[in-house]
Amino acid sequence: MKRKGSVITVVQMKKAALILMMCLSNLVNTQAQGLFANGGFENYSSCPSALGQVSNVDGISDCTVTTDYYNCSFTTSSCGNAVPIVSGNGCIGMFAQPWSATGTYSESAFIELDAPTINGTQYDIKFSLYARDIWFNSCSANGGIGPCFSFGFYFFKSTNPVSCPGSFPFAVGSLPTPDVLIDGSQLTPLNNWNDYNLSYTADDAYDRVLFGWFPNTLAYDNSACPSSQGGYVYIDDVCIDVPGGNCAVVTCNYAVNAGSNEIVCEGGAITLSAIATGGVLNTTWITSGDGSFNDGSLLTASYIPGPSDILTGSATLTITTDNPGAGCIEVSDDMQLTITNYADATITPLPPALCQNSNPINLTSASSGGTWSGSGITNVISGEFTPTAGGNIETIYTITGQCPDADTIQVTVIPSDTASFSFPQPIYCLSDFDPTPAILATTGGTFTSSPAGLTISSSTGIINLSASSAGIYGVLYTTGGSCNDSLSVSVILNDFDDPSFSYSKTDYCETELNPFPSISGLSGGSFSIDNGGAISSTNGEIYLDSNNTGSYTVNYITNGNCTNSQDFILNIEVEVDATIDSIEPICTNNASIYLSAQDPGGIWSGSGVSGGSEPTFSPNVAGEGNWQIVYEIPGVCSDIDSVQITVLQSDIAEFAYVDSLFCIPVEDPTPMVTGTSGGTFSIDNFGIIDDSTGEINLDNSSIGDYAITYITSSATCPDTAIRIIEICEEIVLIIPKVFSPNSDNINDIFSVSGDNIANVDAQIFNRWGEMIMEWNTPKGFWDGRTSAGKEAPNGTYFYLIKIVDTEGHDFGEQGSLTLIR
Repeated sequence: MKRKGSVITVVQMKKAALILMMCLSNLVNTQAQGLFANGGFENYSSCPSALGQVSNVDGISDCTVTTDYYNCSFTTSSCGNAVPIVSGNGCIGMFAQPWSATGTYSESAFIELDAPTINGTQYDIKFSLYARDIWFNSCSANGGIGPCFSFGFYFFKSTNPVSCPGSFPFAVGSLPTPDVLIDGSQLTPLNNWNDYNLSYTADDAYDRVLFGWFPNTLAYDNSACPSSQGGYVYIDDVCIDVPGGNCAVVTCNYAVNAGSNEIVCEGGAITLSAIATGGVLNTTWITSGDGSFNDGSLLTASYIPGPSDILTGSATLTITTDNPGAGCIEVSDDMQLTITNYADATITPLPPALCQNSNPINLTSASSGGTWSGSGITNVISGEFTPTAGGNIETIYTITGQCPDADTIQVTVIPSDTASFSFPQPIYCLSDFDPTPAILATTGGTFTSSPAGLTISSSTGIINLSASSAGIYGVLYTTGGSCNDSLSVSVILNDFDDPSFSYSKTDYCETELNPFPSISGLSGGSFSIDNGGAISSTNGEIYLDSNNTGSYTVNYITNGNCTNSQDFILNIEVEVDATIDSIEPICTNNASIYLSAQDPGGIWSGSGVSGGSEPTFSPNVAGEGNWQIVYEIPGVCSDIDSVQITVLQSDIAEFAYVDSLFCIPVEDPTPMVTGTSGGTFSIDNFGIIDDSTGEINLDNSSIGDYAITYITSSATCPDTAIRIIEICEEIVLIIPKVFSPNSDNINDIFSVSGDNIANVDAQIFNRWGEMIMEWNTPKGFWDGRTSAGKEAPNGTYFYLIKIVDTEGHDFGEQGSLTLIR
């Protein structure tokens, strides 16, 4: 039903009002629009205050869309970029711009007419446009948009829709030629709203109209229409109607909305929520039934349904504005009120008890349409109850809406056994530790398995892996209670991988060829080495020259179902050099020489070789000749070398004097040369010696010690000998030959006297060699008595005397004496 003399049908008004209640606090009616629905573009859903999309405008659908889309502005008094709106709160903007010789940009939209056109009928098309060159150089004024685009309307059927270009820029002919149009050059003056009137005679029954920019052939000519030029046109207050129809009606801003349809319970009341805008002063509510309003002139009047309303179950409530005159008419809108009975949520009784974890059951109630809640409810709509927990379970059935009701029952659930158990892991190797399952709920059940091949304890569930065979098994645990339960889990048993491998030996020299392992077990695994070693992870090649010397552990790990690993310990040894350091010819009288080579730690052998950690070669042991000396370093990286040592016979500087002490006066001593003769003598401490004979000049040498050196004259292997002699003064000793110990004070004692005597050590022996007396002091003597105090008989006795002079020289004297009383 259309509103009499108005532009908007009651249905359109209701739809617009519903949207506006969500996003606006104002609704403004626009100029009459005839067949063109929402010609003022006032009806829209949530839309931004600056840029938005035509799809937000009620009834309008975009046809050609750029990244700019369409401009809309419904919450401020301007459209697009500070363009004042001609009336109401809405307008839309459409952009056009030449692009290139192959395409162009332009925007357009289409709308469904309120009624199809009548073939042969003439229609007025009225609208307001605001032409503006925005963001670009002047366009309409300098021929940018003017000769290149036209703003027009094209009528078509929904059964034969217009094909909108799918991408930009689009080519010539992408849009049809409009039925009526205004050349862009006629859109003047710029930056101002201007009213335009067009006439159109329909040639068919069209229910759609496409409006917006339609480019002509010049739009594809860059020389005539540079691509840098373009502009906008904003449109508002569009009207399409027969001559003298709604397009001629003056602006009227009346609008009213009765609000949304409501439901009220029997015996209840409802408060209405109508909205009136556009200067409406008075409104009146009426009902199609027999209910009553508390005050029918209030937008928020309260309504109580009457008996007839309750009987029929509904009533239509209509609100109507007053008639302001001056070309405007009253506006009405209605809402549907449904009267419903209170629901009955009584729950149908259940059996006395349910077994936990049994099959679900569907609960029922006296009235449907409610929702179920409670811990056992698994479908809130159908009332499916699943007894998963034991005990008294509270279940609630609630019917919501205008007339709610609820009921509650206690569902008794007998606790069921829970056969929950798990093994530590799903896959095992036959060499693993026997796994024990964890029973997570009801204990005391029984374990079984299938197929055959798995050995399992029926009471504990422990799997005896060593007694089982590889395979995939299902282990079933069944409880023994009245509400028993069972659970099956899968267990996979795999044979343990064989990681056997080895290298050809355990010790390698760092300069050898890189060794490769031999894998006797499962191949395809990976190798690793410790201590920062270098190895190929895929084939186990050890890069000897890239590793330091030392001990390494090579690990091989398989990649089969039961990963296993094995270690191999090997050593990388240093390359040794047994080259013997050079040895020159040596003489037999030379001291032993140390033997050395490039690398230590080897074993020396050969004549004259001795010693361990510090080996030496003794030429005097080896003797004269050419001797082969061998040096060998044993081990993985062994090496051996040999050298010939030449030993030359040395001179022998052997000589000796008859004594080492010469006390003056005595004959000058001359040595006897028992070795190699022809050498040279020398003496230290300024002594005088004949260098060819070695004779010492005692009288012209001072008293003291001297070192006599004799050097042979050989040029290859000379020899040297040293003898020590002492030159001293002669000591005169007085030793009696006869003494008479008869107490006459004449020659009664036997004693030793002389000059420079420091000590005397004397012993007296009888003729049988028995010592009968001794003393060890310079003042000592023998008085003719034995050490036992007895008088010795007359006769011959023997003495042995050792003298030490004041310079520490030792002298010995021996002889015989006669005792006469």
